[in-house]
Amino acid sequence: MSDSTDGVWNGNLLEFKTAINSVNATLFQAIKYASKLRLRGKDVPARLVLVDLSKKRAYVFDAEPYRAQINTVYSTSASRDLATFTRHTEPEVIDLADGAIGGGSDRMRSLLRDPAQRAHLPVDVDANCVVPWAERYYRETGKSKADFLGAAGELRDPVHLAGLVNPYTGPDYAAFQYILDRLNDKMKKIELGALYTPAPYVRKSHELLREAIARVPDGNDYVIIDRCAGTGNLERGLDEIDCHRDGCEDSEPHTVMAHVIVNTFEQFEYLELLREFEDQVRAVIPPSYAEGDPHESGTLLNGDALSERFVLGAKDPATSERTPNIIQRYLDNEHCTIILFENPPYAEVAGIEAQKVKDRDSFGWKSSWLTSSPRLKPGDS
Repeated sequence: MSDSTDGVWNGNLLEFKTAINSVNATLFQAIKYASKLRLRGKDVPARLVLVDLSKKRAYVFDAEPYRAQINTVYSTSASRDLATFTRHTEPEVIDLADGAIGGGSDRMRSLLRDPAQRAHLPVDVDANCVVPWAERYYRETGKSKADFLGAAGELRDPVHLAGLVNPYTGPDYAAFQYILDRLNDKMKKIELGALYTPAPYVRKSHELLREAIARVPDGNDYVIIDRCAGTGNLERGLDEIDCHRDGCEDSEPHTVMAHVIVNTFEQFEYLELLREFEDQVRAVIPPSYAEGDPHESGTLLNGDALSERFVLGAKDPATSERTPNIIQRYLDNEHCTIILFENPPYAEVAGIEAQKVKDRDSFGWKSSWLTSSPRLKPGDS
């Protein structure tokens, strides 16, 4: 039992419900859990088993037909946004009320116990999950980056990870080369930016956050927005603070972590946020790279909180219409209170403005859209 699942055993991902009101929604929740396993470099089971305890019934789905969904990155927790999903295969239905030999209970025991049933779904390794799979390979084999990335290395011809990942077939590693550059020391735990958020700072910030939450009007929902979260040092520990307010999106008991929206500009930091917090927070921005491929510096267009794109939304090149990020949904809600909770990174003006990347000036806050936009003047709100 790990990664918020109800159990992973011998190639089966188990999801228990007191009552399954919608098989589609429960299946999608299990698919999201399987996706999270892929993102964390863990074995993805070949079967998704949904158990309705009140009806004493199990629904067994082969994961293979849902490979595309499992290889997808979801920006919200596994229990959110389930209503629109529709299954495209029918499950094996097992009656668990029948305890007789040869009945449903025997079939379930066979799924869980028989070594022949142990199987995994080989998943794609991409920019969203290459870091944890590489770290796992280093940890379990003691081998190096060259062994992982070589022309006949593990990524292109899996041996240790055979049956767990598909061979990488891209012409080169341009899709995630800037992430892999950060694996030279076989990083097991990444704490980018931790120098600027020491533990006393975090404790004080949590104290101030509690005061802000206490001032949220009765009946209001609220969101805690961290636009420069780094790898989430300010967020660590928020999952221990209970939320006891009316007006929340979540009707079930939860912590203030479920109100948090996090963002970062740096690609690898984003992957770390997603791996550690995506099933706890309300959203991680950007949810994908679809509208903003990494720059040469390893940054994300969707994540620059000082940019026109972030503030006004990504522009459709064909129609010039903008698609706001998820923050706008809460800004537009008059019954939602906005709490800004962030530790902006240091701006070493002399250092940043002097840096060059391939004969180009590097990004600097003074040249950002937010500071130079004619739309924003002193006194504007």
